[in-house]
Formats: sequence, structure tokens, C-alpha cells
Amino acid sequence: MKLSKKTKKIAIKPEIKCNKVSNRFLNFSESVSQGLEREPKISDFDVKKKLGRGSFGEVFLAQHKKTKAIYAIKAINKREKNNENGKLYFKREIDIMYKIRHPNCVRLFGNFDDEDF
Repeated sequence: MKLSKKTKKIAIKPEIKCNKVSNRFLNFSESVSQGLEREPKISDFDVKKKLGRGSFGEVFLAQHKKTKAIYAIKAINKREKNNENGKLYFKREIDIMYKIRHPNCVRLFGNFDDEDF
């Protein structure tokens, strides 16, 4: 079927499969916002142990239940950091970490929100 030249292009928005979060802190990852995958949940992971703690949260060793891939998950308590400075800092950190590719820097594979972290 051919479309006529007068047919307008219609932008179809992808269905964003996201977690039900009343207080969203972060933006969706690019793949989630494009509708390529659903937003991960903490229940998708088997949290093995706590690796460390910093001023902005805790880092845990976790294994993805389906793929068995090993990840470090940084959990930030958004109730403590839920202000404009905190949001700006984390959004900037996420933007940088998605772009950076260096052997001495941790690679960011995704981000997600839930009700607490």
C-alpha cells in the first residue's frame, strides 16, 4: 500500500513500561523511554551483599535473576535527597556515566526508580 504525498507523518509514541512510582526521582533510561524494554525493578535482582556505603547511598552486589549477569547496584534513599540540588546532582551523574567509556570507570547499564530508592 502506497501512501500519498499529502499523508502526514504521525509520530507514534512508544509504550513506556515503567514502575508505578508516586515520587519519581530519575528520568527513564534511553531504552525504556524508547519503548525497547521495561524499566527494571529491584525484584528482578537477587541482592547478594552490601559492598559499601557513601554519603549518597549504598552499593550492593546483585545478580540478575533471568540473565544471571552480575551488577553493582547503587541505592540512593530519595527521601533524604529529594530536593532540587539532589535531583540535579544525580541526573548529571547519570548523564555522564551513560556516556563515559573508560577502563578505570564503572559503566552504567541502566537506572530505575521504585517507591523507596
